[in-house]
Amino acid sequence: MSAADNEAIGRRFFAEQDRRGGEPAPDLCAAGYTAEINGFPPMDRAGHHGMAVGFYGAFPDMHQIIEDTIADEKGVAVRFRARGTHQGDFMGCRRLGSRSTSSGRRLCVSKTARSRA
Repeated sequence: MSAADNEAIGRRFFAEQDRRGGEPAPDLCAAGYTAEINGFPPMDRAGHHGMAVGFYGAFPDMHQIIEDTIADEKGVAVRFRARGTHQGDFMGCRRLGSRSTSSGRRLCVSKTARSRA
């Protein structure tokens, strides 16, 4: 796949994750999918799903803003910002009701195979 195709898949991946409330879209994840998110160990799709569902459960209006992408024929790395309102308990923190932004995190979507991340 071309770098442009992989960038488009990376952008679609984030849009679908927001639409689905956290679950990485199965049709966009190739076998061997790995998410690398700052502060967390590398995760397969099931691990990423579990973590993301926790985030979206605590921040139900969360959405991700893509700030930058780097793509080649093998995959794409996406730098993003996530914004949402803390409306549920998360990682030991009780609901605060305040808006939150997480900046500077990086998610690497790699091992692209036939229109999948």
